[in-house]
Amino acid sequence: MSVFSKVELADYLLVKAHEVYSDSLLLFEAERYSSAANRLYYAIYHTVRALFTIDEVIAKDGKKIKGHDQVVGKFNHIYVHQNEVFPKAFARFIKKAESLRVDGDYMDMVVVDSAELQGLIVEFPEFYGKVKEYVATQST
Repeated sequence: MSVFSKVELADYLLVKAHEVYSDSLLLFEAERYSSAANRLYYAIYHTVRALFTIDEVIAKDGKKIKGHDQVVGKFNHIYVHQNEVFPKAFARFIKKAESLRVDGDYMDMVVVDSAELQGLIVEFPEFYGKVKEYVATQST
């Protein structure tokens, strides 16, 4: 098994996030909105994981952060409220994307709002770009 540096892993996660985002665009164009919401959320999730990797963010018990609520909560606490690295709009963006994914994945007879999803898809490049820029500054 290979061991990767935190920079290599963060870079890998950013590439993965971008690929998953591209999938969300294709699914959106095919009017498969629930699946597009799922892929968009996971693009965000991998982007945040890259951030956590480069800063070595862990849970209070010293273990890897698990679960989507922990990831969203830690991002908001550390990067939005505590250190003000990213704007509050990013916290709202993540929460909306998570909500659409949960609705599309787990709720019966729910149709994902295509206009709301499209707005989030348009917002992703700014979020991704700012996180990627931050990761790059922390990698040197």
